Amino acid sequence: MREQIERVTELLPESGSRPVTAKLRETLQVNGKRVLRVMGKYDLLCRKHRKFKVKTTQSNHRLRKYANILKDADIYEPRQAVVGDVTAFDIQGRDHYLALLMDVFTRETLGMAVSDKNDTALVDGYNALGALYYEWRKPELAGIQYQKCIEIIENQLHKNHPKLVFPLNNQANLYQKMGNYDKAAQYYRRLLDIMELQHGPNHPELADYYQNLGVLYLQKDALDRAEYYIAKSIEIKKANRIEKETELAVAIFNLGNINFKLERYEKAEKLYLESVSLLDELKVEKYSYLSDLYNNMAAILARRGKFTEAENHYRQVMEINAKLLGPENPDEAEMEHRIAMLYYMKGDLAVAEQYFKNFSDKEIKKIRYFFPFLSDEEKEKWLVKENHL
Repeated sequence: MREQIERVTELLPESGSRPVTAKLRETLQVNGKRVLRVMGKYDLLCRKHRKFKVKTTQSNHRLRKYANILKDADIYEPRQAVVGDVTAFDIQGRDHYLALLMDVFTRETLGMAVSDKNDTALVDGYNALGALYYEWRKPELAGIQYQKCIEIIENQLHKNHPKLVFPLNNQANLYQKMGNYDKAAQYYRRLLDIMELQHGPNHPELADYYQNLGVLYLQKDALDRAEYYIAKSIEIKKANRIEKETELAVAIFNLGNINFKLERYEKAEKLYLESVSLLDELKVEKYSYLSDLYNNMAAILARRGKFTEAENHYRQVMEINAKLLGPENPDEAEMEHRIAMLYYMKGDLAVAEQYFKNFSDKEIKKIRYFFPFLSDEEKEKWLVKENHL
């Protein structure tokens, strides 16, 4: 009986006792219960394969557990709520961790990070979430996420770990854009301390951070500190022969601005010319900050009585603005006014009068656009009041 049953199971694999009995009865008289006993005795019965279920949640750990505050929330639009989780997986016998951020409404993946350690796996995730909050114009929430990155690294690694550089820089940029310069400066200085410990004081990677701190002090009008840090940035770049890059030209331009504000016009002009020369070597066409550069150079030349050269620079500003902002941009009228003042200072009143007229016509157009309810007489009175006529 066993041999006959085995021959049938070869023809009908994965079949139970009933199909096997039916097949045997085509040639033999057999009892179904006997077939079942024989198949059970010699392990010929087909066993059910249960579906394997992966266990993805492991809540038996020492880490802090958080309540699901979105459990009963009404999510009705994108970017209303973001959820995150950490998933462990195995690669060649080693545990790795995936931190994931997802928009609850759209199910879109907003950020992710992979690490071979669970202690800092969320750092990049918090950084990504901070960037999202900043993009959504929620700087306070962005700052909270960046601070979480800093705290995780400090607690799990140490307070001067190189991984702190990125979140510290994010936090400094955030406070700088919010206008909280003192707080931003604290983060920049701490970042520089960590970089100096890791690389030494003159490593090329420090140059851009010195530049950022210098620009911050320039915005704050702390010109002595701004001059020190920007000069330090330029010194490091030149010492490491990083001379042919746009960022160096920007740093030299910023140092020129500091000297311009300190009324060191000769030094400012020299730095501006160095910046322009470097940009010409790099073949950078009409870089956006060139407008401010030529404008400041024109002001220096006008103070020295070099009116023709100053006018040429003002016209370069007008050309750049036309390319960047369009032919009828808001700054065009101001340039007409400055050129008019040059001719007035030269004593060429007829030409000055024509430029003043051009300026007033453009200002009236601008007022007509922004204040359509004013009469022509009221617009002219406004221009006189603002000392434009």
